[in-house]
Amino acid sequence: MISLSLLAISSKKYPQVLEITKKPSSTFAGMTITSTNYMLEGMPAYRGGFDGLKTGTTDKAGESFVGTTVEKGMRVITVVLNADHQDNNPYARFTATSSLMDYISSTFTLRKIVQKGDAYQDSKVPVQDGKEDTVTAVAKDDISLIERIGNQSSQSVQFIPDSKAIPAPLEAGTVIGHLTYEDNDLIGQGYITTERPSFEMVAEKKVEKAFFLKVWWNQFIRFINEKL
Repeated sequence: MISLSLLAISSKKYPQVLEITKKPSSTFAGMTITSTNYMLEGMPAYRGGFDGLKTGTTDKAGESFVGTTVEKGMRVITVVLNADHQDNNPYARFTATSSLMDYISSTFTLRKIVQKGDAYQDSKVPVQDGKEDTVTAVAKDDISLIERIGNQSSQSVQFIPDSKAIPAPLEAGTVIGHLTYEDNDLIGQGYITTERPSFEMVAEKKVEKAFFLKVWWNQFIRFINEKL
């Protein structure tokens, strides 16, 4: 199941895949092929938001379905193996998937913690040899977290700069740090990969290099501090 989830996650890197799988039918080389994903619009088990991904049936896994959908703003991947009641329900795998989505929709919510272009608390990074001593790190994109509705556990969000000091000159939009998130309300084994949520933070504005005499003086002071 984890392997199937990882394969589905890779579709995020190739959005053109979902452009095909979201269609109830497509024509290839003059041949029209109808999707077996009955959760697409116009299909018997339609549920809004679904745009993929793959059905499958084997002796070991029974009737199965890997779905991709957007529910309440959340991008969700579902994996159903060996669906119950498949002998008397031709849509068993989709019924199970819809029940799973009902649970997700009623249990989890999307919470925006930083809007694109905004800083998170005091997310500043020192600038080395710049006309300004620091630059503010702001969110490259909107940053949202999925959390359990009514969750009371503490959520640890932290800004971590990529280095102790960023050398000038520095262009606006340069990645200078990341916002990390430690989830204290994991379900089961938690994440299916070793990666933890991390979001890029970029320089809010351009910082030019300081006058050469100031740069020289800064370098001299650093040399004294490091070597003597």
